[in-house]
Amino acid sequence: MAHLVAPHLAVLQALAAGPCWNDGIRERVREATGGAVALSRGNVTPALAALERDGFIAPAGEQPRGDFGGTARKLYRITAAGMVEAARQREALAALLDMADGRRGRCGTPTSAPPSAPGDRYVVKDGDDVEEGDRFEPA
Repeated sequence: MAHLVAPHLAVLQALAAGPCWNDGIRERVREATGGAVALSRGNVTPALAALERDGFIAPAGEQPRGDFGGTARKLYRITAAGMVEAARQREALAALLDMADGRRGRCGTPTSAPPSAPGDRYVVKDGDDVEEGDRFEPA
C-alpha cells in the first residue's frame, strides 16, 4: 500500500494542531499515527504548495534553526477555510470508516449494526454468512 491517507489530508490535519514546518509536519504525522503514515519531503512539499494555493494554509513566518546557523524554517498555519476543509475531511473519513464497521450498507444506506467498542465480540444470529440485514447480538 503506497499511502494510508493522501498527503494533502495528513498535512492539513497536522496543521490543524498548530503551525509547523515541513519536517515538523512529517514528524507530527508519524508520531500521531504510530508510524502507520510516513510522509516524505516529496509528499509534503507539493501538498503544502497546493494547500497554500487553495487558501487552506498560509505562511506563518519563519523559525530560526538552532543548529549551525542553517536557513530558517518556513512555518505554515491553517486558515479559517482550512479549518472548515479539515473538518469536512474528518467527516468524510469517519463515514468511510463507519462503512467498514458495518454502520453503512450498500450505496451509503445506513444499517442497524451495533455500536462497537474495543474488544466487543458479536455473533450472527441469522446464519453463518454475514450479509446485509443480519442481526448481531453480543456474544
